[in-house]
Amino acid sequence: MRLAPVLPKDVQLALKNQDRKTIYAFNRILLTTIWWAVPFGVLYYFAARMWRKGLVLLVATALLFILIELLVVLLTGKQVPRSYDIAISVSICVALSMLVPYDLYRMLVKKQTFCW
Repeated sequence: MRLAPVLPKDVQLALKNQDRKTIYAFNRILLTTIWWAVPFGVLYYFAARMWRKGLVLLVATALLFILIELLVVLLTGKQVPRSYDIAISVSICVALSMLVPYDLYRMLVKKQTFCW
């Protein structure tokens, strides 16, 4: 049974070239803090010191949420039920939590900054 998420091949190859300390730190981050990204979504990026990407994702998720709400209201002509709001929010947080491992890899191993 695998506990860690499956990483892309290029990430695995890059980690093979790193020293044991970096690999251990990266594995510890994947196994312990990745689950905090699900309930907190974009706020996890701010806590992990990736505030630039956090700001971009915050604006993008807000616009996406507003767009989905407007489409539902325009197509149905009714107010959006609360359960739909919760489902949309949870799905956005889960989708963002799937981006976190690669972004942490880019920040910690490749030493990239997120400035678009």
